[in-house]
Amino acid sequence: MDLKKEINYARLLMNRMEVGQNVYQNFDKMMYLGGDNFRGLFSKIEVLKNKTLIVSSSGDFGLETAYQGFSDVTCFDINFLSRHMLYVKIAAVQALNYQEFCQLFQTALTKEWLLKISPYLPHSTFLFFDKLFQLSSSKITNLFTHNYSKHAEYFFQKCQQNFSVYNEQEFYQLKSCLQTKNFQFLPLDIFQKEKVSLCLEEYDFIYLSNILFFASIPIVDFLRDIFPLFYQSLREGGVLVLNYFHSYVDEVKEKRTYKNRLYQKKNLLLYEQIKRYCNQEIVLPGSGFGHGTGSKDLVLAVKK
Repeated sequence: MDLKKEINYARLLMNRMEVGQNVYQNFDKMMYLGGDNFRGLFSKIEVLKNKTLIVSSSGDFGLETAYQGFSDVTCFDINFLSRHMLYVKIAAVQALNYQEFCQLFQTALTKEWLLKISPYLPHSTFLFFDKLFQLSSSKITNLFTHNYSKHAEYFFQKCQQNFSVYNEQEFYQLKSCLQTKNFQFLPLDIFQKEKVSLCLEEYDFIYLSNILFFASIPIVDFLRDIFPLFYQSLREGGVLVLNYFHSYVDEVKEKRTYKNRLYQKKNLLLYEQIKRYCNQEIVLPGSGFGHGTGSKDLVLAVKK
């Protein structure tokens, strides 16, 4: 990783400058909170819990797999900066009590919070944020997306549904075992076949969240050329989650904007393309981040 380059791109993001054309890219804003009902998913699947490959995103997925019993957690992301969010989340669990953890992730990262969790941070992550605070502490929040501080109470309740770490008893259970877990970050664009083929190992569980919704290549190409690489890396009995569909199954018919109708239409097309590759469909309570009351989410997965 090139820390100087990461800091330079982060500075641009803080100043709301464009750094590329793609929806997701190598240097991008960091997710502050997770948006999938990941906790609910584990109540629906049976899988050996040793080694996992999951999208890094906000770091919440990594913490949940550790809580669920996985000992070896590899978090991947196209966004190089996501590794810093992952390590902030891990350090926060180790350094803070439950009330402090909740306060931090219902508001925003500050220099004071950074110093408090710094004994548990990789040196590069501390240097990354420390330099950015020196440049402009007031603009740090521009680095994050899915920071719902304006609606903190509602979204924190959804986090409590979606992830164990946001519940007090589970927080302390995770805290007690976190040092026994092996975390690593893997910079990876899953739509680049050559890179995928070089970095995959054997896993019990692979989680792609809803990345396929933002595919940079045709889905048919991914399913033909890259999906087999992920499937082959599953151990017998392993589970690969190919897509997480937000608000796909609705209990309450809500009035939809034109944008939402396009979103659902794309979801339907994506579902039709990948469902024949899957042998598991899982319906979960809606994750709730920007979706309607009463909505439910749908997961498509394949078990080997």
